[in-house]
Amino acid sequence: MPLLRRPPAFPVTWGRRAPQAGNSACSIHASLFGRPAGTAYDLARIGTACVQQAWINTNFAHMLLRFQIVLLSLLILLVSGRELRGAGLILNGEFTGSLASWTAGGTVFNTGDSAVLSDSVATPTSIFQSAAVPGAFVGFDLSFDVFNGLSSTTPGGFVPDAFFATLYLGSSPFGSTLAGGVFDAAIALFDMDFSGGFNLASGASFGPSPKGAGWTRYSLNQVTAPAFTDPGYLTLAYEFFNLNGVGSDSVAAVDNVTLIPSVPEPGRFALVVLAAFTICLRRRRPSVHRS
Repeated sequence: MPLLRRPPAFPVTWGRRAPQAGNSACSIHASLFGRPAGTAYDLARIGTACVQQAWINTNFAHMLLRFQIVLLSLLILLVSGRELRGAGLILNGEFTGSLASWTAGGTVFNTGDSAVLSDSVATPTSIFQSAAVPGAFVGFDLSFDVFNGLSSTTPGGFVPDAFFATLYLGSSPFGSTLAGGVFDAAIALFDMDFSGGFNLASGASFGPSPKGAGWTRYSLNQVTAPAFTDPGYLTLAYEFFNLNGVGSDSVAAVDNVTLIPSVPEPGRFALVVLAAFTICLRRRRPSVHRS
């Protein structure tokens, strides 16, 4: 093949991209062929080098794209594999100075940092709070401190005084009274008499309380609840019953109440995005013909 000399208008400079019109994808260096600038070049060799360089650039671009897709996919999987925790629903769970935000019935009083249920008058005595979950929820974390001051007195024909904790779940507002509450499902958290708590909900436990003697910490973590497509409602209720027929001999108290819902994971979104990435990866890479 005849050798052609590069026109002076397009000099090849040492170690820099040659400003050759219409061939910007190809970096031609004088050192590539072992010839100094201004010498003759083999067009066939130049063409092959350009194709090789274009193939290398294309392959690198695809590798970079794949790396970015894999990295983003891992981030999405990390997020979609976890349930999202919402904000705490209970207001004044520490009962600071009052029973504000709670609905009480019977003899319930505030000690400044707890709610105390007593049998000094006719029972049942109760306190509850209902809250709307701002979005669908699939579970929740619940914890509170409870004080057992229930009497062991059981005259003939009677049973011990009892304390109950219940969580109601519904797709519509619960209502303003415990007796007339509207709900779709109920979870019995535990029952308690003078001997302690029993009939605990699945996954629940009692543990030490930071409040000291007579107190225990109740915990129920990440319970699966019916998933509501619309905003749902959670209602936490405590009830005290004088069952031994003796008045003013029992008390029960609660404090540090927290209830945190979990909203659905963005699994469908993650699957759609990953499917799109998979389709992108399966697209055939444009072939580069060497001629």
